[in-house]
Amino acid sequence: MELKGLSNTDAELKTIFEQMKGERGTQESNWEQFAGWTLPYLYTQSEEHTSQDQMQHDYQALGAQAVNHLANKIVMTLFAPARPFFRLELTQEQNMGLQDLGLSAANIETLTGKVEKQAMKHMEKVALRTSVITAVKNLITLGNSMIYFPSTGQKSQVYNLRDYMVRRDMGGKVLQIITRDQRVTSTLPEAMRDLCHSNGHDDSDKIDLFTGITRMPNGKFWVKQEIDALFITDTEGGTYLEKDLPWMALTWNLMRGEDYGVGLVEEYAGDLSVYSRLSASTLDLVSMAADIKILINPMGQTDVDTLNDSAPGTYVYGNVEDVAYLQLEKNSDFGFISAVMETYARRIGAAFLLGSQVTRDAERVTATEIQMQANELESSLGGVYSRLAEEMQQPLARLLIATVDSQLKDIEPAILTGIESLSRNSEHEQMMAFVNDLAMFNNIPEQLLGNIKLNDMAKILATNRGIEHDKFMKTDKEIQREQEAAAKAQADQVQADAAGQAMGEQAGQPQP
Repeated sequence: MELKGLSNTDAELKTIFEQMKGERGTQESNWEQFAGWTLPYLYTQSEEHTSQDQMQHDYQALGAQAVNHLANKIVMTLFAPARPFFRLELTQEQNMGLQDLGLSAANIETLTGKVEKQAMKHMEKVALRTSVITAVKNLITLGNSMIYFPSTGQKSQVYNLRDYMVRRDMGGKVLQIITRDQRVTSTLPEAMRDLCHSNGHDDSDKIDLFTGITRMPNGKFWVKQEIDALFITDTEGGTYLEKDLPWMALTWNLMRGEDYGVGLVEEYAGDLSVYSRLSASTLDLVSMAADIKILINPMGQTDVDTLNDSAPGTYVYGNVEDVAYLQLEKNSDFGFISAVMETYARRIGAAFLLGSQVTRDAERVTATEIQMQANELESSLGGVYSRLAEEMQQPLARLLIATVDSQLKDIEPAILTGIESLSRNSEHEQMMAFVNDLAMFNNIPEQLLGNIKLNDMAKILATNRGIEHDKFMKTDKEIQREQEAAAKAQADQVQADAAGQAMGEQAGQPQP
């Protein structure tokens, strides 16, 4: 398929945007429904929705609670506070190159850790965590989201599904992305602003700025921008390698041959729909039950006007049998509806992990907590956790490292998923446990110490705890060289002492 959007002279992006929008079919109405059950602001019912417009909310809040809870759980596990979500793992050649520069293995480890911390500081600076939370909410509810991570140090942003279109090949690889940003003319760069003025736009006019990201035959992406459908900007288009692309079109679950993904809300649309309808029915039933009607016997002795005009606690002539409250005999029906709703609430809660405790938002989240959350997400969501690690964490880690001024910025980051997400903290804990293991050597009986190769035993203990002991333990050759050097130094010292003593004795003899 030949892709449009690569022209240097034609204004075509708005046309392509509208064409791709038309290809969505009924997906947009489905997204409106999914957002209506959960978080309506993620996909409003009108494209022209403003902050003054009334949002259409559902009759229940369970959907919103479920999405917010699961999004928080996922983000806190993928991006735990004060803990890098990636690690710089150098190849053997890279390690050798740094060692040739005079860096020891421990110094290299310290340097990589410093780069990771600097990258995480930049993550907070550009409000990436806030963007990730919004993106995950979109993924859970709508199945799709897109994060833009500018290289200029500006804050990251998440595009609404109405403001970007994507086209993929049969295998799910992105072929083209078209984004739409609404900008005020006065906020545009000078060159764009002058072009707007020459085409009749005032500084206060709102214009649509389209950005086209199109895959070229060589695998790289060509990026260009156009204003409305009138003209093309004079800014030069740029090319990006796929791994360096700052636009990340994410999906929750992507079926083969589809351009857009399927979210968790869509997977449980039946349960959410039933729960919504039952909530509406319950509201109607409660409204009728709250509508109090008092019946008066028209042939009775009680005067209605006298009864209405009398003060509380006063005596009124009448017959108690003349007055009766109209009862809604629906208690059994109400109980039945409540029981069914409870069943669906449990099913929805199980799907969105509402029954488990969310990870605490704290700097000292224990390794056990993170491990339990990671395992729960991976087993409950069918591999979505690992998918997000590949499609979201990997590009973000690469882009974050690129912002760090370091000789390691070209190193490919390794994403830490599942139990491996605790790698650095876990390694520290294992190191402390290894030191405790070595302390147990003091309990070995003296008669056995001569029969045990303590150095080999220490290496085995380190290996069993997953510690790379080569970084800090001496090799047999190093120990032998040190022993030989110590023996030589001792021999030299003995020789020097003997020479000094001889000279002293000679100095003490009488001269002839």
